[in-house]
Amino acid sequence: MTAAVISDTHNLLRPAVLEQLAGCDVILHGGDICRQEIVDRLRERAPLYVVRGNNDRDWAEQIPYTLDFTLEGVRFFMTHKKTDIPGRIADYDVIVYG
Repeated sequence: MTAAVISDTHNLLRPAVLEQLAGCDVILHGGDICRQEIVDRLRERAPLYVVRGNNDRDWAEQIPYTLDFTLEGVRFFMTHKKTDIPGRIADYDVIVYG
């Protein structure tokens, strides 16, 4: 599995970033997306796991602040704010924060 990890795109997906995402099996976005259109464009590339950042307003109400999931036996925790990382980090193989 090839995972791309990005964060803080703030309304902008540069062509070079989109090129780097080509061929990824999954995209992990650590928040501060700022527009639904960015989410939609990323989902066109690969399955997307995304958390809500402090700049993601009303449009992002359906996006969670944290995610806890397993992919191919690898346990992930995602959040935008470092302070939201749980104290039990040994429960995870990968922690992503924005």
